[in-house]
This record gives sequence, C-alpha cells and structure tokens, in this order.
Amino acid sequence: MLRSKNILATLPVVDKYVTSRPFSNLVQQPTTEIFTKMSNANQVLYFVSQSYRQIQISVDKGLEPYTYGDFARQFNNLLVSSDNETYARELTLFLVDETIRYRKTVDYLRQEMAFEAQASAERDRAKVALAELKKSENSGSDDQLDLYNRRLSRKVA
Repeated sequence: MLRSKNILATLPVVDKYVTSRPFSNLVQQPTTEIFTKMSNANQVLYFVSQSYRQIQISVDKGLEPYTYGDFARQFNNLLVSSDNETYARELTLFLVDETIRYRKTVDYLRQEMAFEAQASAERDRAKVALAELKKSENSGSDDQLDLYNRRLSRKVA
C-alpha cells in the first residue's frame, strides 16, 4: 500500500510499455516481466497513465477539459482517502467502464471520482450520497435518483 500523499506529483510517468492488448489487460497486468521490474510507485503511475489514455479514447469530452493532472490528482485523492491501492485501482476501472456504459462525459467521471474519494474519506457511502442528492438542484428528478441508486449499489470486489 502506498503511504505517500504526493507520489503522483514526484515521480516521472512511465509510459513506454504500451502494447496493442485490450485496455483492461493492459492496465491490470502489462506483462509479468515488465511489471515485476517496475517499482510500486511506477506501477501506480503506469496504471494512471493507461487509465487516462483509455478515458481520452473512449469517454466523450465534457464542458471542461479533463487533463492528465486533474485525473492523477483525483486518483491520488481516492488512493489516500481509501488507503487501499487495489480498491482505488478497481474502483477507477469500474468508474471508467460505468462512464462508457452510460454514455456519459468526462464531467460525470470527474464528479464520480470526487464522490468516491469523499465517500472513502467519510467511510459512509449512504450519508455522502444522500447529502449529494439533497444539494443537487433537481433532487427529485429521475436522473438524480438513478445516480443516487448507482452510488449506493456501486460495489467493487
């Protein structure tokens, strides 16, 4: 597990091991030989860079640009708040897949990464989801209620 709160800002990005394999295989296990030679910090950076590449390719653009720095900071916030690297990785992959599946934009992904970091920090998903629902402008709309239900039922193995 990573303990440094600033690991993504201090290390160079390792992005020279790109292959033509599918995204989920590439991010989770590039190759055993390469992956075992990388330090844990570089493995995290590799994961972040490949996840961001997938976002750039597969997720529609939003109202505001979603830079690599923004995504890396959000991942780092999730990593620190959950204090569980495996959970942070799996949840990030799940959120990217969810964003693609529901045909949402990077704005949705940004919002959900922030929500998950807050829910991990609070250690109470239901409380955070309810607070977000109450402060939304259209708290009774079908879209907001669907989002609330997705947030409550979102589970990562």
